[in-house]
Amino acid sequence: MNKEPLIFLPGGFRQFAHLKDRIKIIDLDILIIGSNTDLLAGLFLEENASSVSVIVDDHDSLVQLRYLLKQKKDISSKMMEYTKTDFDNSSFDLVFAQASISNKLRNKIVKEIKRILKPGGYLSVGEITSLQESVPTFVKDIREAGNIDPLNSSKINEYYEQREFEIVDIKDLS
Repeated sequence: MNKEPLIFLPGGFRQFAHLKDRIKIIDLDILIIGSNTDLLAGLFLEENASSVSVIVDDHDSLVQLRYLLKQKKDISSKMMEYTKTDFDNSSFDLVFAQASISNKLRNKIVKEIKRILKPGGYLSVGEITSLQESVPTFVKDIREAGNIDPLNSSKINEYYEQREFEIVDIKDLS
C-alpha cells in the first residue's frame, strides 16, 4: 500500500495529487514557491520533471531547505522575493504555490508568476481562502499576525480570470 507523503502545508499531499492527475509532469520546468516544499520537489522529480527549482523568501527557510535537499543535487534552491525573482521571462512550464502567496503581496507575486511562466504554462495555486466576507476580530488578528490575506472562496475564479489566467480546474481542498 502506497502511503501519502506527509506534506505539512494546507491541503497536504492533495494539491500535488490533483495536479498530477490533470497534467503530465514529464519534461516540465517547474518552480515551487514557498517553504516546507522539499518533499514536493522530490515528488516532481519522481514524475520526471525536466528541472525543479524552489524559492523561499527568508534565510531560515533556505537553510532548512538546503539541508533537507542535500541528497538531491538536481533541485535548485534559492532565496529571493516572490515579487521580484531573478528568473528570465518565460522560464517555467509550471509554477506551484501551496499557501505561499495568500498574503498582501499576492497581486505583485501573481504578476511576477505571469512574467516567468512560459506561454501556455500552468499555475497550480493552493490559496488560503475565507468562506465569509465578515470574520470575527480574533480571526482578523490571527490573519494579520501571520501575514495572511485570504481571498473569498467565491471570488477565486474571478481573481485569476481578471489576471488573464484560464481556469483549467478548481478543487476545494478544505
